[in-house]
Amino acid sequence: WYLGAIGSEDHHGTSWGAASLPKTVMIARSNSETDLKESMLARRFYAVAQNFNDIRMDFRIDRAPMGARLGRPAGELLTAEFELTRGFEAFSGLIEVVTRGNRVIHTLEGSEGTLSIRVSRDEPYYFLRVKNPTTGRPVAFSSPIWIEANAAPKPLCRY
Repeated sequence: WYLGAIGSEDHHGTSWGAASLPKTVMIARSNSETDLKESMLARRFYAVAQNFNDIRMDFRIDRAPMGARLGRPAGELLTAEFELTRGFEAFSGLIEVVTRGNRVIHTLEGSEGTLSIRVSRDEPYYFLRVKNPTTGRPVAFSSPIWIEANAAPKPLCRY
């Protein structure tokens, strides 16, 4: 299973789609049906919490965007990068790089950064959990990037 992060506004009122509610943010070339479908199939989306709808997130490993499926040699060192903004300004959050079993392998602060990740059979995916620096509560989650050790590159999802 290759899943992506979804923000849900599960409530029983009539304010569906309100700006204050959690959202799933899709990264697509346009809002055409074709481009949105391609974005969903490639898992190029992330989740934001209530009242954090203006967070914009970019997360890449070896230049591949969130949702990617990579095949790389075991032990290879890859560069991971992230950038966060809120509105038109940098968003300085507490960033956790998380892998299997909810294990945090890196903790960083700031609105952008790079780090190294070593390809391992024990860690098949990585995602970002962004926390509000004031409260420590999660406010955004990236979709994972999967890295299969000693595997051939994976094809993009097509419909």
